[in-house]
Amino acid sequence: MEQKWIVEKVDDGMDRTFIQATTYQMRNPFGQFADGCATELDVHCYFQHAFAAQLCPVGGTVLDVCCGRGLLIPFLRYGGKPPSLYVGVDIHPANARWKDGRDPRRESQTKADWGFKLVFVQSNVAKMAAPILAAVTEKPFDLIVYTSSIEHMQPSDQQQSLKECRDLAGADTKLYLTCPVSEEGHDGYDAQYAAHVYEPTRSELLEWLSEASWEVESSIGISTKSTHFRKVLRSEALKTAEHLYSVMPRAQALPSIAALYPECATEMAYVCRRTNGKVH
Repeated sequence: MEQKWIVEKVDDGMDRTFIQATTYQMRNPFGQFADGCATELDVHCYFQHAFAAQLCPVGGTVLDVCCGRGLLIPFLRYGGKPPSLYVGVDIHPANARWKDGRDPRRESQTKADWGFKLVFVQSNVAKMAAPILAAVTEKPFDLIVYTSSIEHMQPSDQQQSLKECRDLAGADTKLYLTCPVSEEGHDGYDAQYAAHVYEPTRSELLEWLSEASWEVESSIGISTKSTHFRKVLRSEALKTAEHLYSVMPRAQALPSIAALYPECATEMAYVCRRTNGKVH
């Protein structure tokens, strides 16, 4: 898929540049399943959206941060709990082809009526609260979904984006956040994938969430690597993981092992709730 590099000058007298953010669209998992060649990345992309949609109350309002293709939309429509409003925000309008009526499942086809209102807001998510509130009057959102995106920006913008989510949240708002995890002590700029800018450690991310008044209710492993689970797991846990890996397709086994043993996950999901202050 096309990768965009947004470069910002650093005024330090040396005419240097650094990568501020990247936008990178994962393959469409609906198409990959249809073609019979889905990988573990497609599996966890599919199921994280399916899980997130279940967190939405019937008739609720949903904010999709770094919405891209709008993969969440079909799950909201057909998951049994359709919202009243879906707002997708993205820095790159060309990513959000759903705003032009394209069906996220089959982008060669159109589908304009999903049974709920759709609104697109173009914005850097580190500055999104004001333009979103200018576009829609509904506040707070019942569900904020932020999947596989925070790692595509600098740490300062990652932290600020979580605060922007807070400013759009109320007492009962759920935040569903997914991202890769760096091992403690690892340099987050030494990322697993070239398209990522910075992959925080779990302790960094939990600190940022706390500072933004978010408390983690549950942590869910959504994918791992065979080399990693073999490095981390021991005894019966490793035996069980090896069994799953031997009897399931790789694309199914790796997300399953991560869900069963989140301590070996290289990709995590966090279900969070808004707090009144810092979490200690």
